[in-house]
Amino acid sequence: MMSSQRGFTLIELMVVITVILIIMVMAIPTLLSARVSANEAAAIQTLRTISTAQAQFSRSAVADEDRDATGEFGMLGELAGSAAVRGGTSRTPTDLSAAMGLVTVNGEVEKSGYVFRIYLPDGAGLGVQESSGGGVPAGVLGADLAEGYWCCYAWPARRGSTGRRTFFIDATSDIVSTDAPDYSGVNCPAIKAGSAYQSSNVDSMTGSLAVGTIGADGNLWRMAN
Repeated sequence: MMSSQRGFTLIELMVVITVILIIMVMAIPTLLSARVSANEAAAIQTLRTISTAQAQFSRSAVADEDRDATGEFGMLGELAGSAAVRGGTSRTPTDLSAAMGLVTVNGEVEKSGYVFRIYLPDGAGLGVQESSGGGVPAGVLGADLAEGYWCCYAWPARRGSTGRRTFFIDATSDIVSTDAPDYSGVNCPAIKAGSAYQSSNVDSMTGSLAVGTIGADGNLWRMAN
């Protein structure tokens, strides 16, 4: 007796492929949304870790340029030990993980789809961005103001695919966010030290935090959740 074997017809194969494509199209937005949410949650947690590290760094008084026995806050490279503290020795033990010490030529750290940039004030209260490779030269900051002020921004490396919101934290430990579409990519020119403050000067970081109101950058900032 002869047995016959029958395979899929072309139409049947096309139907199967079409169904698979439909499932993929339906799943991709869900996967992308999950990725964005995970990156945003990681960014918030990193900012909280930076806040804790700043408190520890300040208490240690390892940075005390005016020699008044009151510690100043640090840059990411100083907190993570990848850069010398104000031109002196590196901090040991470090307050942040080594990954947060990988400061780029733009003075930023890239992690989990987000870009982090920190500022400390000069003598006039204007933000000083971290130097290429980490840290900041001695004598650049306003020592008295650097004892009470610091701020850090975290925004998406690719807005829409790695994150949607931009986050901000300062010495108050409050975290606010904005949906500003122009905050995206490394070395983002739109990010200024005072963007999230209520101030007439977008470079000043000594104003009141914009919470539920418009910041110096013209965007609405809300408490992050």
